[in-house]
Amino acid sequence: MRKVIAPQMQLGELPIAAIKLDPKSRDDIPQILRGLQHIYTTPELRGPIFALLEEDLPEHQIEGKTVKADPNNGRPGMTQWQILVLWGAQIGPQCLKKNSRGHRRAL
Repeated sequence: MRKVIAPQMQLGELPIAAIKLDPKSRDDIPQILRGLQHIYTTPELRGPIFALLEEDLPEHQIEGKTVKADPNNGRPGMTQWQILVLWGAQIGPQCLKKNSRGHRRAL
């Protein structure tokens, strides 16, 4: 069963709100992570996004038919939040485009 987030932190984990990101970094990843951190720590944003993640179940083929995975069965694997963060880190830099001065901006 895949969960949106793990309800309890494990030993050695840091709260997402406590992670410090360099605001002066010119790299793309800290900017993307700062946006994800804002989503996670703002309940008004987090609620609707987590509701969408709960609805977004993986699909697979059974006897030629596309079927959504059963949320009550299966192994835990990664949480939907972890998948979203990995996706953001992978696709986020591609969503930024350099302008004529070499500065990046969102598309």
